[in-house]
Amino acid sequence: MSAKGLAKAEMAALEAAQQRLGEVVLHEQAVMSGRAQGRSGDMPEGESTYAPLSGPVYTLIRSSAARALQDFSDMVDRRTNEAVREAKAHARATLWWFIAMTVSLMLAFLRGVLLEVGRRFKYSALAPSGANADAASTAAYQPRKGQPSAPVADDVHPIASKLIRWIVFYSMVCAMLISGIQGVMAWRKTNAEFDAEIENIGRAQAALLSGSVWDIETAAIRNQLHYMVDQRSIGYVRLRAKVGEMFEAGDASLLAQDGVRVFDVDQPGKPGEAIARLEVVRNLPRLYSEVAWTVAGALVGYGALTALICILVRIALRNVLERPLRRVADFVRHLSPQRLTTPLVIHRRQGHERDEIDLVVDGFRILQQGVDHHIRILDQRVEERTRELALANEQLQTLSVVDALTGIYNRRKFEEVWRDEYSRAVRQRTALAVVLVDVDHFKDYNDHYGHQSGDACLKLVAQVLSASVHRSSDLVARYGGEEFVLVLPGLDKAAAESIAQRLRKAVSDLQVPHAGNSAAPHVTVSAGVAAGVPSDPQAPRALLEQADSALYQAKHQGRNQVVVG
Repeated sequence: MSAKGLAKAEMAALEAAQQRLGEVVLHEQAVMSGRAQGRSGDMPEGESTYAPLSGPVYTLIRSSAARALQDFSDMVDRRTNEAVREAKAHARATLWWFIAMTVSLMLAFLRGVLLEVGRRFKYSALAPSGANADAASTAAYQPRKGQPSAPVADDVHPIASKLIRWIVFYSMVCAMLISGIQGVMAWRKTNAEFDAEIENIGRAQAALLSGSVWDIETAAIRNQLHYMVDQRSIGYVRLRAKVGEMFEAGDASLLAQDGVRVFDVDQPGKPGEAIARLEVVRNLPRLYSEVAWTVAGALVGYGALTALICILVRIALRNVLERPLRRVADFVRHLSPQRLTTPLVIHRRQGHERDEIDLVVDGFRILQQGVDHHIRILDQRVEERTRELALANEQLQTLSVVDALTGIYNRRKFEEVWRDEYSRAVRQRTALAVVLVDVDHFKDYNDHYGHQSGDACLKLVAQVLSASVHRSSDLVARYGGEEFVLVLPGLDKAAAESIAQRLRKAVSDLQVPHAGNSAAPHVTVSAGVAAGVPSDPQAPRALLEQADSALYQAKHQGRNQVVVG
């Protein structure tokens, strides 16, 4: 029953009891007054207004009043016990609900911890170790110097955790604000209820105390005061009778606070004539406690709601955002040049609406296609540059072994070929021949006809020498200045001499004028031939020295001739 209903019931019972007590008191006063007048002679005894009540009638009326008071006291006690039981039941329900929410939060936290431990254990179990780890790390794509490496999973803070922290922070701020507003409202409401209860109980008890004070029933007065103190809104009660006697109950320290309510206890049957003063002090600690419990219940409710929202948000974000993003991160982490064209596939719930994750996946696919196209273009360019570089290298190689003036091999190429052919002849025990050719009196030709004519003469001689050999293994090279050399693998002295005679005649048949030539009026050449089967791998210069000696001998004998060493 509410305070309003309880007050109505109290007032009804109070009016009934007060009516009966008033009848008794008025009758007794009238009887006493009539007797006094009769004794004084002012009024005849037979004309007394009030006739004395008989003993049974008086006893009946007083017992009826006592029963009314007892019924009222029983009703108030019953309603009070019911209110206390309801409050205890509500408190127990709130406590069990709080325990259930706390246990749920602890289980959710424990589940998150177990999932995190399981995830890390799974990653560690799947990670390669030993030789496999070395092979995997060797085969894995390594970023270039200066390129940032992919972050490991332990360095990543999930978006769900950040979002939950923000939700918790702002929820607590909102909860504090709402709880503060609700606390103010609860304070006003509870304070008004306390004031109303004090007003109703004070008026009712003041009427009930009038008979007890008038009859000086101290036990009844104390019982009524203790009954008042047992109410939730009253903390201290004090009754001051005009005769000087004082009664009190409750915590006297509450008198120091403001807001003491005072009620006058009137004389029975004479309203307005106070015989005592009733002071009632509200139970301020109980008021604070109820407001605090109201605010605490609101905070617990908001906290439980926030925790539930955080759990739901974390589950939703893990399924909708965190797992797809981790798949994208794992795909990017394990991406290598060999897997660049591998498409990114994110398995989403069938029938889901496109969201930002799909935009990320589409953007990554477009990026893959662009990178792949760019790499193909780079591959084509690299291939073209490789061909150009190979051609340039080939040209450079040719330029490095070809004489720039005559177009035949130079001495550098001759040295390489001679070393190889000599080693092969020693190893295979085969013949090897070399012919040194020199243009007769070429210095005089240069001085007489000029350097340009001298260069033209050397080119003609080189062409004739190249035309004199036909095997792919034979080599014609410019040995230096006006000297040329022929390497003839597998030929003996006679065959080499025959070739030398043929090329000497071919140069002579050109009939290039040479006024300073003592051997003939045209350009001629002298040749020295050396051939044999070499046996000493450390003496590749021996045959060359023999050919050079033979060439010197041909020049000494008159030039335009071939001498075999």
